[in-house]
Amino acid sequence: MLVGLDLLLQPTLAGNWALVSSVLLVFLACAGCLTWYAARGTSKAAAYIRIFHEVEQNRNLRWETRLGKLKDKGVDKQDINKWLALIYLALAVISILVPALPSSFSDPGPLPIAVLLICAGAEIGSLVLMYGYSYPRATYEAYWKVIKEEESRGTS
Repeated sequence: MLVGLDLLLQPTLAGNWALVSSVLLVFLACAGCLTWYAARGTSKAAAYIRIFHEVEQNRNLRWETRLGKLKDKGVDKQDINKWLALIYLALAVISILVPALPSSFSDPGPLPIAVLLICAGAEIGSLVLMYGYSYPRATYEAYWKVIKEEESRGTS
C-alpha cells in the first residue's frame, strides 16, 4: 500500500503500477493462506478437545460441545474468516486501483500484466480457501473418533 501511495506522489514511477499491484496481491494471498491454515488448526484443536476431553464427561457439557449446539441452532452464524475474506477482497481491489490511478491504467506491457493476472489468481484462490474451506471441524471430529477407538483397542 505504501508503494502504491508513493506512486501517487511520484507519477514518473506510475508505469510500474502492475508490478506494484502484483507485489501487494502476493502479500494478500500469503496472508489469506496463513489465515486459512490457522483456522484449520483451530478446528483441529477444537475437535480434539471435544472428542478426547469433553465426550467422556457427558454429564458436564463443556465449551466446545455447547458451542456446537449453538451453531446447530443457527444462533452463532458468524465466521471470522468470511469477514476477513471480504476485507482482503477490498484490500485487493485497493491494491490494484491505488497504484494504477496515477497512470490512468496505462499499458505496462504484456509481462507485467501476466504477472498481475497470476498474482490476482493466487489472491482469488486464497479468498476461496478462506471463505469456503476454513473450518472442517466435523471431518476432524470423525478422524479423532477413529484414532480414539484405535487407541482404546490398542491397535494404534
